[in-house]
Amino acid sequence: MKCLRSVFAGLALIGLTFFGSASPALAHANETSTSPAAGSTIEAGLIPIEISFGEKLMNLGADQGNVVQIQAPDGSLPSTSCWVPADTGSTTQLSATAQLAIPGKYVVTWRVVSADGHPVEGLFDFTVKNTAGFEVDPAIPACGADSSAVESPMPISAPVDDGATTVVTQWNWIGLGAIATAVIGLIIWLVLRRTQRSE
Repeated sequence: MKCLRSVFAGLALIGLTFFGSASPALAHANETSTSPAAGSTIEAGLIPIEISFGEKLMNLGADQGNVVQIQAPDGSLPSTSCWVPADTGSTTQLSATAQLAIPGKYVVTWRVVSADGHPVEGLFDFTVKNTAGFEVDPAIPACGADSSAVESPMPISAPVDDGATTVVTQWNWIGLGAIATAVIGLIIWLVLRRTQRSE
């Protein structure tokens, strides 16, 4: 029984050490909410697009670091204002306005850099219906055509297949931690078993 207690104590110590040290590294700027909401259906028009992240983002200036791209159902890139970051306490929100006229599924792909320098990327989709006959207004300048633009988006090459989120999650680290803990626990158990037999 005493040996069994030692095994469990060792496993508990290993688990606390791993997860305690890994937690800060896992606190990256993952997407917390979007507008339009992922999977929702909206009416065509001049639509505000917002992405909120659970941590502050690194601001490297125009065309660097944080990038968002909207892809229309026909593969084109809709006319969009510049993506503007806004800090809200410990989080950051990226927002822009897009003219969405083509009905169908739109995919928003994003790549950001956390304040700790860790890059994170993902995507979400929503559907547009155009029952009112909305048409793109060429008089509304897109990002880059407006002299007051804060920053200009640049295209990113991320595969867009089914709209599934590709955000790097914490589950990979948790799985590795569980495997490491199990392996070390097995080693401790084998050593204790061999010691008992030799006695």
